Amino acid sequence: MPETPTNQTAAQSEKTSRFDVFTGPRKALIFLAVMVLAAYWATLSADYVNYDDITLLKNNYMIQDLSPTGVKTMFTHFMPKSYYPVRLLSYAVDYRIWGDDPFGHHVTNLLLHVFNTALVFLLFLNLAGEPNKKNIWSAFGAGAFFGLHPIAAGSVAWIPGREELLLFFFGLWCLLMQMEAAKGKKTSLYLALSAGACLLACLSNVMGAALPFLAAWYILYSQEDKKLRTILSRTWLLWIIGAGAVFMKIAAELAWNSQTMASKIPHVPTAILHLGDLWSQFTPSVEAGQGLVQRISVILSVFGENVVHGLFPFSLPVFFPPRIPASLMDWCVLTGLGFVFCLGVAFLLTRRKEIWRLGLVWYLAIILMTSQIFPTFAWRADRFLYLPLGGLALSAGWLAGWLFDRLGENKSGVVFLSLIVALGAQTVVYLPAFANPMAFHYYAKSNNPDYYLVYEYLGQEQVRQGLFKDALKHYAKALDLAPDKNYLWDKVFKTVIMSGKLKYGENLGETAVRKDPNNAYRRNYYGVILSFQGKDQKAVQQFKKAVELDPAAEAPRHNLGLQYLGMGELEKAERQFREAHKLNPFNAKYSYDLARTLERLEKNEEALEYYLMAAQDPKNLEARKAANRLAGKIRQAAPSKED
Repeated sequence: MPETPTNQTAAQSEKTSRFDVFTGPRKALIFLAVMVLAAYWATLSADYVNYDDITLLKNNYMIQDLSPTGVKTMFTHFMPKSYYPVRLLSYAVDYRIWGDDPFGHHVTNLLLHVFNTALVFLLFLNLAGEPNKKNIWSAFGAGAFFGLHPIAAGSVAWIPGREELLLFFFGLWCLLMQMEAAKGKKTSLYLALSAGACLLACLSNVMGAALPFLAAWYILYSQEDKKLRTILSRTWLLWIIGAGAVFMKIAAELAWNSQTMASKIPHVPTAILHLGDLWSQFTPSVEAGQGLVQRISVILSVFGENVVHGLFPFSLPVFFPPRIPASLMDWCVLTGLGFVFCLGVAFLLTRRKEIWRLGLVWYLAIILMTSQIFPTFAWRADRFLYLPLGGLALSAGWLAGWLFDRLGENKSGVVFLSLIVALGAQTVVYLPAFANPMAFHYYAKSNNPDYYLVYEYLGQEQVRQGLFKDALKHYAKALDLAPDKNYLWDKVFKTVIMSGKLKYGENLGETAVRKDPNNAYRRNYYGVILSFQGKDQKAVQQFKKAVELDPAAEAPRHNLGLQYLGMGELEKAERQFREAHKLNPFNAKYSYDLARTLERLEKNEEALEYYLMAAQDPKNLEARKAANRLAGKIRQAAPSKED
């Protein structure tokens, strides 16, 4: 049959195509991996940035032990405000191989991102059906959009972003297994594998709780049978796992002590048993908004800002300060409301099976779930958009295919690759901010010069480097911007003590107390400085006044007990330690100090009980040694008592 002009043009286009790399999925995948590796290669030489990573990695005793006992500890203890043992396990594997060298952790993050990019490619190709040239090109577009989008940079370059990388990795396997189950062969096996992947995702990050929705949405999108019974029969186990993840996150939040910036009850089973007590002590953050109208306005505002930020990532600040809208007519609130409407329309178009619709609902719905519906300390963060970015990438892949049909292969390739190159260039320009701690914190300061947290973390890094004078200057700036953040005084006075400038610290404390004489936190920290200077009676006065101002505050009572203990007034020390222990019976330090006071008072049996309580904290090795020593002493004394 002779070629028509159209066939001749198509044949000629096929021969002269600049994009022959997309003639097969394997070539496209290799090209994707090379692009992502090239864009992120610089992260492999990056250091820690001292933004939670040193706490989670370098100074974290949990990840240094991969024995069965160590793994058990990971799964039975909270980290700050979180319960993500799979994340800890991945750190522990890295630590076993690389030690505390950040290079190894960066390698794992980068490889996970490459794998996630490949999974986006495979997911799109699976959804598109036949692996023809257009579909391969579209899948490549989806993968490249995801892999090079600057929103993903923070999760890859910042080592603690591992939780989002693991969440996405296991989350996409969960969806892929659901797709295999829908084919009707080995359904039970694939549903079990899907549930297993969902569990691992939830143990990496609480946003794994969104996976049941994504699975249900895929069934509603793809299947002719849209009955609720069909959807629940395939996803019921995922919903249970997701609910469990939310429960554990709530427990971790309730167990957190915002006064001491540490977990009240780090042991997970114990915390769950005392969840009622923790709930009664919980005080919601004012920053999250008060009252129903304000809460709705906050959610819609954060939602609108996040959606726009993902679509137009022109600025990439590290921190996002809390912002409570003045009213429901705020432009961010109205933007969020508009996107809620878009989400509803896209969801209701049940007869449209275009991939853009699947991706758009994915993107909007998951962002809505992360938009302060459950109030969190981190108001907004690019890493919260890593999972939603998968949905946006599917829509971008559909757009690449649409351009392929309208403009032809070469023109559409130029247009879409120009977008990809622009995104990748912005990512490459952004990554040096993660090169080292000072680069990171000064970058954050340049983007948010009026946010207290920027100065707090900058001061924290300067303390680590021994730059105490600069650190105190930045802590002072943080306190000027957020005078209600009383825990900052703890950092100020610890820095003063480390620097040896106790007289300066005394003057600082005296000034702070004079400005706010009814602030128990300031008096407590002022008392600590006085104690270090040997001004015992003045320290006692400050601690007593702090206790009087806030009888429920644990730290002043504990410090007063330590002061009496140092002065040799054991009965008074015992009384204060008992009061501190009543306020927080799960604090191992309180139990330990009470135990050693009781031992000095020769109340050995009771002292042993408190040593054993303190020894339940895996970090408190001194309590274990003391308990063993005192138990032996009691056993030796027992026969003489009988005689």
